[in-house]
Amino acid sequence: MADHTEVRLEKPRENADDDVVAYFAPNFEVQPSFDNDLFTAERATSRPTVARDNQQYSHELSVEGVFEDSDRLPDAHRADVEAMVGSSPATARQQVNRLVHYATQVGGPFYLYEGTDEYTAESTAAMDVQNGVYPAVQIASVEPPSQGGLSRFEYSVQFVVGVPR
Repeated sequence: MADHTEVRLEKPRENADDDVVAYFAPNFEVQPSFDNDLFTAERATSRPTVARDNQQYSHELSVEGVFEDSDRLPDAHRADVEAMVGSSPATARQQVNRLVHYATQVGGPFYLYEGTDEYTAESTAAMDVQNGVYPAVQIASVEPPSQGGLSRFEYSVQFVVGVPR
């Protein structure tokens, strides 16, 4: 089982520690996607399709998982979640609400850490893809549960990976 800090979302702050927005581990699945916007043109009869690689990629991530009430978590995870939301115990709903608040009221960029990969570069010069340093992320969508009162909430978060202009 992964450590709870291994996959987390943070909001960078100048002159202070970054704010942890969410701990996604250990109940998560991360799906990266690199989509190439190829030029393609069909040709008549037996001639092959024209395909040109313009090197125009979009990079997206989706994270799906489960937030749980803190009293159901291991001690270190419980302590960090309770400190993050400022409540003991911390409910799954509070964790979802925190994520939605940062997505809709605070905005990005955000830093996403996934094991040895980090999505923290805010400029092209800061990127080092060969060493797992990718551009920071923006939250494209959050799909929280609609029902309340549960001790476990499934979530889905879609991120776009990129640097500001």
